[in-house]
Amino acid sequence: MAESMNIAVVGAKGLVGKAVLELLEQRDFPVAKLYCLEKEGDSDTSLLFKNKNIEIKSWQGFDFSSVAIAIFAEVDGTQVELTVAAGKAGAVVITNQPVFRHAQDIPLVVAGVNNDAIADYATHNIIATPDANTVHVLRVLQSVYESVGISSINLSCLQAVSAAGEAGVSELASQTAKLLNVQSIESKVFAKQIAFNLLPQVGEVLENGYSREETEIATGIQKVLADHALEVEPSITQVAVFFGDTLDIIFSPQHAINLSELSKLIAEQEGVEISTGEVISPVTEGAESETLSVSRLRQVLSETHSFRMVLIADNVRTGRALNMVKVAEILQMSYLD
Repeated sequence: MAESMNIAVVGAKGLVGKAVLELLEQRDFPVAKLYCLEKEGDSDTSLLFKNKNIEIKSWQGFDFSSVAIAIFAEVDGTQVELTVAAGKAGAVVITNQPVFRHAQDIPLVVAGVNNDAIADYATHNIIATPDANTVHVLRVLQSVYESVGISSINLSCLQAVSAAGEAGVSELASQTAKLLNVQSIESKVFAKQIAFNLLPQVGEVLENGYSREETEIATGIQKVLADHALEVEPSITQVAVFFGDTLDIIFSPQHAINLSELSKLIAEQEGVEISTGEVISPVTEGAESETLSVSRLRQVLSETHSFRMVLIADNVRTGRALNMVKVAEILQMSYLD
């Protein structure tokens, strides 16, 4: 087991970056020295970590050989060269950048689901983490998949605006305030008005009619499970909620299982709670929680062997930051000297 180590958090001022810092502190990760990095021109403030003010520095020109792990919490998608350079310098990079999720020689990891894949980090010193939907679905269904198999997953996500970062949160807040005061609004982050609204298309739509983000879910689930025969049918709708995603999931086990047995398997998963009657919502049970809340678990009316449930979780804290920190913990305990 490695001792305390130097850690860099890239994009430390963003929503995910701040959540990563909170989790590193709350989970008592053995940090020797912490570097909070931001882009040039956005590095003139500090962040509090373990009652100390940590100066924010520019990631341009930073010596990544000085850290053992670099968590790329929020970096512009164009900063691929920076990520690669950090790995070549000797830091093990944990990144949420979509471009690295597809590379065959870079592991895509959901902590607690495919931990063994972390061993493949050494090829490029890079570990990719999936989108929040993939993390949530696999953490809840892992024991079901291992016990009876799953042949198909159909999921529809009502996505919170925090998926678009602080800019998305600010746009919803601004539009809401202006509309309540009968003022005109602007839509910069989202294609159309998001306040008091929903948008049934999120991001670029590809030739097959699915958005790039929806495709990320399907390919991510298949890659993490190393099961490309698994059928995944994804859909994302942007809704006027700040934090917390709601997923309506239909899944078909490969082997027969009754509802009681299924409920037990799901309840066994770490951090998962099943509600049997209470109404749960992304605002009350999702936001700022590390718990994955499952409700309305039931058998599909038209299909004897298929089941349906609602899953609610914090897309920033649980879907992104917590998974990255857990991957760092596994690295620290099992791989790094």
